[in-house]
Amino acid sequence: PLLLAVSSSSVSIRRLTTDRVFQIDHTFTRDPKEMDITVNVSIMNISGGPVFGQVFYTRFADLDVGGDGSDDIMDRSNRGVWARDLKSGVNGDGVALTATTFGTPAFSTALLLASTGMKSCLSGSALTPLGPADTVAQINYDLGGFEPGQTKTIAFTYRRQ
Repeated sequence: PLLLAVSSSSVSIRRLTTDRVFQIDHTFTRDPKEMDITVNVSIMNISGGPVFGQVFYTRFADLDVGGDGSDDIMDRSNRGVWARDLKSGVNGDGVALTATTFGTPAFSTALLLASTGMKSCLSGSALTPLGPADTVAQINYDLGGFEPGQTKTIAFTYRRQ
């Protein structure tokens, strides 16, 4: 990664995909008053040719509310996943990951980590919470195809609740 900029509340980095088709710039901005971090992502086609079909951008987050994941309850909507800590049967703090670029198709998945592998509560399924268990949030943007030099920008927000 290439460090582009640093300030007291944000950092910007640039990465290239391993096939060097896309340049991806990430800007992480912290808002201490709202207790959130917004990640703005710009994806540029640098291949010199069109990219046909569907391009997806996926972000995972192992939320581990309260510093551990063994007692988290996770739920999801079409554009977000959130977890809350369950301490001694009482609801504790929560953390959310949300796709915040409306108008760009997005979908979410809540993943349950188990010794036998991942089981998931997909966005098309019932909104039954997962847990208490160690869970992982997944947000996917469907960016479609890209013309040469085209840039698409999306955003995510991590928020403490």
